[in-house]
Amino acid sequence: MIILSEESIWILIPVVALLVVALAVYLRYRKDMALIAKGGKLPTKDRAPEGDLATGLILLGLGIALYLGFFYGLGGFGAYMIAPLVLFFVGIAFLLLYWAKKPKKVKAKKVKPKTKKKKR
Repeated sequence: MIILSEESIWILIPVVALLVVALAVYLRYRKDMALIAKGGKLPTKDRAPEGDLATGLILLGLGIALYLGFFYGLGGFGAYMIAPLVLFFVGIAFLLLYWAKKPKKVKAKKVKPKTKKKKR
């Protein structure tokens, strides 16, 4: 029987998360290859700017929350502060991407209709 210390359990969390992500990527790859083998085409994926806004706000909020939690919970700065800062700046990058991809509103000029002058 394997007994893990408290420090060892914390190491398993990112390892398991990476394995789950790798499995999801592999299964998607298999699905895409099966579709191509049947003669189908992969659908194009145009991301809506609203998705970038939501993702940016979520990551920004997580980064701020973890930063404050680590700062006040653990009492100061350390190497553990890198993760919240990464989330924070990735959130800012998504917000910038949202504003860059947002369609510009074009103001339409009001055109006065030409009226024919009546001859007297």
